[in-house]
Amino acid sequence: MAKKRILICDDNKTSRDTLTNILKESYDVFYSHYYKNVINDLKTHGPIQLLILDLGFDESGSTTKDEYIAHKEVPDIIKFDPGLKIIIRSNILTKRELTAEALEISRELMGVENVCDFISTADLAPKIRFSVDKAIGSPKWLKDGEIWMLHLSDIQFGGEGLPVDNKTLATKVVETIQKFVDSEPDNDEEGRRRHPFLTLITGDITEHGFPKEFDEFSEFAKILTKQLSEMTTDFVGILDNNTIFIPGNHDMNMNILQAQNLHKVNEKIIYKYGVSGKDPDLEFLKSYSWKPFCEVEFGNLKNANDWICDPGYKLINLKDELGIIFVCLNSSFWGHDHIERHNIVPEDIWFDINKELHEKDKDNNACRILLVHHSIADNIEPKNRLILKKGGDVHSLLRDQISRTCNFAAVFTGHTHEQAASSLKTGSKERKLVHIGAGTLQSDNTPKYRNPEFNIIKISDFSPDNDKFLSLTVYSFHWSGSNFGNYNTFEDNTKFSEKFDLLY
Repeated sequence: MAKKRILICDDNKTSRDTLTNILKESYDVFYSHYYKNVINDLKTHGPIQLLILDLGFDESGSTTKDEYIAHKEVPDIIKFDPGLKIIIRSNILTKRELTAEALEISRELMGVENVCDFISTADLAPKIRFSVDKAIGSPKWLKDGEIWMLHLSDIQFGGEGLPVDNKTLATKVVETIQKFVDSEPDNDEEGRRRHPFLTLITGDITEHGFPKEFDEFSEFAKILTKQLSEMTTDFVGILDNNTIFIPGNHDMNMNILQAQNLHKVNEKIIYKYGVSGKDPDLEFLKSYSWKPFCEVEFGNLKNANDWICDPGYKLINLKDELGIIFVCLNSSFWGHDHIERHNIVPEDIWFDINKELHEKDKDNNACRILLVHHSIADNIEPKNRLILKKGGDVHSLLRDQISRTCNFAAVFTGHTHEQAASSLKTGSKERKLVHIGAGTLQSDNTPKYRNPEFNIIKISDFSPDNDKFLSLTVYSFHWSGSNFGNYNTFEDNTKFSEKFDLLY
């Protein structure tokens, strides 16, 4: 397969050589020494897929805004080649003395559809490779056509659990991952193991939804993310902190939630349990019970978590970066909690999700993954799994909606504190729905024959014919008393991994 072509427009030889050394293994690299020659050089070396345009042409030695003039050629360049992707490489956003001019120019360029990224002259090789690969290589650029992810659930800080603090718990997980990567694969077909670069946490990150418990989770997540990012820099910058976490029923503040059921009877305050015990005038308190979750700070960025109340879901679109779209669903928002026990996610929610998915992925090529706390599997108690509506075979109706209408390839869950991995039947022979459930990472609220556990997930076998992934492999780990180790839970307890076909 012919390499894609990059044109670097930079008058500085050292800068050109630096970029060439970073990119030449994966791309054919050509040069343009002067910004006014770009169009001619595009003609000479075409077809070109990406232009890396340096804005700094210091012809006069000036440090005024006249130094940045190459951006004025961008409209003519795009007019010549409307499909050309452009990355701006400059110190334009870091020179304090040029702040006003830099903001004016960067705002102008951000509004240009062809301009897909800004990189600094100080950026290191991993960031540059990622930006280039994201611009013109996705998703085929993935190494070996693989995505590696860590799947945790039900950590439940504030409850009873493993006798380790949050730092030690994060370190134990990372040590297990390193041991996994260093060990030999079970067979030649599996290929080389890699470090997961995305962490998925499917709810119940606290026990009672108290602010101090969320603080403990935040510290755990920051430590875990930092240690994982030090293991691999291949996918730097995909997400802020490269972690996605969703709420579970335990992440509602229990005190506020239960306040809905307080009633004044004969000058006394009494508590009535259950849906029938709710005071309509106090029902508004439910939205406040989510406030600690919405205010969780992770890293240096405050997460925008208002989605957990309205509309109750959000999309994380990584189609261009990874060929994946994640849908985060708050299954407790509609009453699947410890008080109401309503396990129905309204049907119109799935239609809303489908509409937004279609806008982001019109060709249905993205591997769509649903993250939801409660299970959709068959082999658990009905009260712990989601349904579509009352009456009939409601569980299979939900699976069909998720698969046929929303075209999900896989669903990741928690809640049951038991590891799960299965390929669920749907209403279509052309589709499967792979269900992966992570057990609790540390809570002791689990059957005696189970231990705290987590999963490593590999999505692989990328097919260039239809731009889709063809398989998902789950590797299971559980607590052995002092550390996490392989959990032989597949094929009559002889294997700790299982591979599933993806059909979506």
